[in-house]
Amino acid sequence: MCSARTTRVTIPDVKPSPAVLPSPPPWPRYLARESLRAVLRPLLSSAYRVTASHADRIPAEGGALLLPNHLSYLDPLVLSLASPRPIRFVMLQEWVDKKGVGPLAELFDSIAIVPTNAKQALRAIGESLEEGHLVGFFPEGQLSRTGAPTEPLRGFEMIARRSRVPVLPVWMDRLWDSMWSFHGHRFLGKKPHALAPSVRVGFGRDLNAVGPLGVAAEPSRKGLWAGWRALSVEALKERLRSGCCQTLRRRVRRLAPTGHGAQAALEGMEEERFQKLAANAYQLSEVDFMTRRSRVLLEWNAGREECLILLTLTALLRVDLHLIPAGSTDGDLAAAIQRHRPETAILLDASKRVQPPVVSGTTLKSLESVDRARLPETQPNVYPQAVADGRVIAFTVPHPEIDGAELRHQAGWRPGSIGRLLPGFETLGGETLAVRGPSLGNHSLLIQSAQLDSEGFVMVR
Repeated sequence: MCSARTTRVTIPDVKPSPAVLPSPPPWPRYLARESLRAVLRPLLSSAYRVTASHADRIPAEGGALLLPNHLSYLDPLVLSLASPRPIRFVMLQEWVDKKGVGPLAELFDSIAIVPTNAKQALRAIGESLEEGHLVGFFPEGQLSRTGAPTEPLRGFEMIARRSRVPVLPVWMDRLWDSMWSFHGHRFLGKKPHALAPSVRVGFGRDLNAVGPLGVAAEPSRKGLWAGWRALSVEALKERLRSGCCQTLRRRVRRLAPTGHGAQAALEGMEEERFQKLAANAYQLSEVDFMTRRSRVLLEWNAGREECLILLTLTALLRVDLHLIPAGSTDGDLAAAIQRHRPETAILLDASKRVQPPVVSGTTLKSLESVDRARLPETQPNVYPQAVADGRVIAFTVPHPEIDGAELRHQAGWRPGSIGRLLPGFETLGGETLAVRGPSLGNHSLLIQSAQLDSEGFVMVR
């Protein structure tokens, strides 16, 4: 049995602290670690039903690098449950120094790094991989505050090129809606919304794998994005196959508001059509589009598919939904917002309005066609949700607040963009961006003169 150890990377001018701390005797530490795992595993399994997909892609032995998206504080524990092998996680030194975290980090052989000392950090991770460890590294460097992945840091590319070990993208699904994420615009202090919710972890194909022509691939941020997107599509397909659509459809009928034809809108709808609507609703539930159990005002048109999708989403998230007929005047809309005080008001084609009402405490969002979905540049208080073929394909939100000096800025929208592409879509690049996914059925959506940037925004030239 190998001796376990924690690698600490420090800045040279900090007062003496060795790069590698002395390890306790191996057997006491091993027994303590395995005993704690034996206690934590059933507790966590009772709180979250974790399903692993393609765990066989993790090599049975030898070094390998896992690159998961980062949604919640529980991600390392959930990923540990899904993995057939123990994982050494890379952690920031400032987190290891926090009370209560350090002893656990040392017990589970975490690799503590200081971002300002990149050379030693890369060396520590590389040595762990060379020793045959399975290393978990969150390439975003922080938790997502929009639900969608943020720009991956460049460090993993250098690690992958130097070590030449298998590099696997990992997709953590259904954790955005947990009490440990930024859902609801705060990280902590929330109540669980369900007993033992389902969580899925998908392991992607090796980014270092040799291609069909015998040429080794080069792990890159573009390759990581492609791996994450393919896994998010697979997760959505699996969710639809699980039979949850029937339950969701019954819930929509039960919770839909009376009046305006909302309850009748789904009557007689073919199952295949509803499944596509539900797929788009599930996509929106995985990002910061609507907060669970909040109050929402929706400008309603039963003839628009995107309105049916949002009706399904509101049932999924159990929000307090209020409807106002499409085409209502700005005065009627302002009066409805004042009366219901919603957290979010969703309009139809707000770009055509002279002056959408601005009410403190209410975020205005608008369903816009892709050629008009750039409202923050002209109407800073309205956030467009790009719609094509009756599906919401990209979203924008206000820039998430930064709570703490250790958090980097995350953009909620970007000039020249129609928004972040939703998880559950994958793309084919070129002069024309091709988008496909379960909510679109068997066809691809073509967006002219568009491409994805390094943060997942759809940039239109």
